[in-house]
Amino acid sequence: MTAHHEGGGIPDLDLGPPPPSQYWLALAVRSVLGPLVTMVVLKIAFKWADVHADWGQMFLPALVDMLVGTLVRGIGYALLKTDHFCHIDDGLSFFALLITLKFTTHASTIQRAMIVAVAAKLVNIVMWTLLSVVILQALFG
Repeated sequence: MTAHHEGGGIPDLDLGPPPPSQYWLALAVRSVLGPLVTMVVLKIAFKWADVHADWGQMFLPALVDMLVGTLVRGIGYALLKTDHFCHIDDGLSFFALLITLKFTTHASTIQRAMIVAVAAKLVNIVMWTLLSVVILQALFG
């Protein structure tokens, strides 16, 4: 506080959105790794929900989850120049994941699909929060 009153001013924390080149590169990396991470998370969620699923069944739901989330993030950044979406991207990708799980996997009832989707999406959000820090640190130091 003393430094501020003596002319030091408030330090610039640079809390705005990342530069476009960094954002698009990070979004591309997330798009490539997204289905792989989601498939692992879905495998764990299926096991936890006691629903049988092989790896092949998990690819389409993971791909749909990634595509919807990437579209929302990409359009949001292009139009609004922000990288904070208040989990709208996660909410829309959750519904896409839920519908895809219901129609393409052994979680064919809405109850089973809901259990798997909720568990997978919660773990996926936590995983991507941790992974994004590691990835951004590795890419942009």
